[in-house]
Amino acid sequence: MSSSRYTSSFYVLSLVFLLQTVFGADPLFHYCSSSTNFTTNSPYERNLNKVMGDLYFKTPPTGFGVSSVGQYQDRANGLALCRGDVSNADCKTCAVEASSEIRKRCPYNKGAIIWYDYCLLKYSDSDFFGKIDSQRFYMWNLRNVSDPESFNQKTKELLNKLSEEAYVTPKMYASGESGLGESKKLYGLVQCTRDLSSMDCVSSSPPSHFVPKMSMLRTLMSLAITAMLVELAMAANYTVGGSNGGWDTSTNLQSWASSQSFSVGDNLIFAYSSNHDVVEVTKAAYDSCQASNPLQTYTGGSTVIPLTSPGKRYFICGITGHCSQGMKVEIDTLATAAPPPATPPTPSPTSPVTPVSSPPPETAPISAPTMSPPSKSPVGSPKAETRAPAYSPTSAPKMSPPSQASCWQSCIIPF
Repeated sequence: MSSSRYTSSFYVLSLVFLLQTVFGADPLFHYCSSSTNFTTNSPYERNLNKVMGDLYFKTPPTGFGVSSVGQYQDRANGLALCRGDVSNADCKTCAVEASSEIRKRCPYNKGAIIWYDYCLLKYSDSDFFGKIDSQRFYMWNLRNVSDPESFNQKTKELLNKLSEEAYVTPKMYASGESGLGESKKLYGLVQCTRDLSSMDCVSSSPPSHFVPKMSMLRTLMSLAITAMLVELAMAANYTVGGSNGGWDTSTNLQSWASSQSFSVGDNLIFAYSSNHDVVEVTKAAYDSCQASNPLQTYTGGSTVIPLTSPGKRYFICGITGHCSQGMKVEIDTLATAAPPPATPPTPSPTSPVTPVSSPPPETAPISAPTMSPPSKSPVGSPKAETRAPAYSPTSAPKMSPPSQASCWQSCIIPF
């Protein structure tokens, strides 16, 4: 399967906003490749689970992570990228949410990609590392600018300038702004995935994408917008054993589990040394510490397991003698409680943001949250148990791809 069908190695985000938003909205876009699928408990699924665990640990410290596990047709390749101005803590939250949500939306697809405002995550059975992709994803606002020729020229100049800056920085990221007059500003952001070479990064943003072809330019401009705060149901990431323990023989794991309240949408995070593993088993096998007929086996030192349905699940260490020494835990997952109603402040009028995608209509995102302009100085650090918004899979609305006359440089254009 060619990664050019569903993903990109370079993307340009033209953020023309005068607002701030809260992370936690639905993904901007996701796409499930339909070329090949895998089955439950197959070698590819086991390899993909390991890749997701790797990305969870590798991505937050630097904002970028890659992983490959397996061989031949069972090889899983994954990549995660956080926006260059996002804090480590928000990057971690977004990476966990993305890895959980993409498995819900594309449960058996061997290739998929998901974009959020703060991060993107993709995986495939094809080796896409270091390759430029031509797949594009667009979003634009229906509001018009009063002087499209001037706006178009300033947008082109800003994005070209940022493209030249991004490819020479370690993060392959650049953001900036430009005055539009009347106290208005144009915000721009350019970022490449770091598996690309510097030359591929700068060469994948042809200026021809910014040539105007109509007098009334549709833009991402939003004027006099007040951010709307939304109460969200929150899902937790639980590191098994807690901050003072771990997946080992010295931690009272069942005591730790009984003090927690697990809900659908939460994630279990197993961190362990190379002389341990994680085996999911039946209740009978759990009681007798038998790992000969596992439901699932995980190795590699880092495993993230989404809790996708209510009920009890049982995990043991499959290494001889470890289960009987206490390396076993029973997880009782409750149904997700409904979030409390929120009363947001009344915002000033805004223009709707319409998302579309170049894959088939059914792959369009379910909704498109507005995006915050890039911050100047990211702050924050990862916590032992970060909180991430919970989602329920929703069918995507069918939308038609935009014509060339309706989307310009003001669109979000992943390359």
